[in-house]
Formats: sequence, C-alpha cells, structure tokens
Amino acid sequence: MILKNALELSKRINSYRQGLDELKRTKGPSDPDVIKLSQQIDRDMVMLQKIMHELRSLQQGYLYIRPPNLDEPISTSHDGLKRKD
Repeated sequence: MILKNALELSKRINSYRQGLDELKRTKGPSDPDVIKLSQQIDRDMVMLQKIMHELRSLQQGYLYIRPPNLDEPISTSHDGLKRKD
C-alpha cells in the first residue's frame, strides 16, 4: 500500500510539472494559478519524501528482506542495514 501511494504521488507530481511548464508559458511565472500549482507540487513532494523516509525506516528496522545470494557464505549479520538510534 505504501509503495502504491508513492507511485501515485510520483505520477501526479510529474503530471503537475508538465502542466506547470505549460501554464508558465501561457500565463507567466507570477500568475496565481501557476503559484497555486507550484505549491501543490511542493506539498506532494513533501508527502513523497515522508513516504520514502518511512520506507527507509522500515528497511533499517530489519523488516527489509533481501533474497539470499547463493554465491556468498551464510552470514548471521545484517550487512548494509543499520538501525538509527
């Protein structure tokens, strides 16, 4: 569910950016509609960053399970994963 939300936000941000470029060309950078859309993009980007931070926190909390590399010896350590304290 988290990944689905992140993908939807990313798609929406890209769509808004394309619309913003067109709007800036037709109305100018200081038009209220341009500013409003720019602010919406900013809000969505902050939300996407929060989701990405949550995903990283899950990974660092050892909920991240990567497939084993069959060429490496079995290890009980969590290489590459560090918990933030």
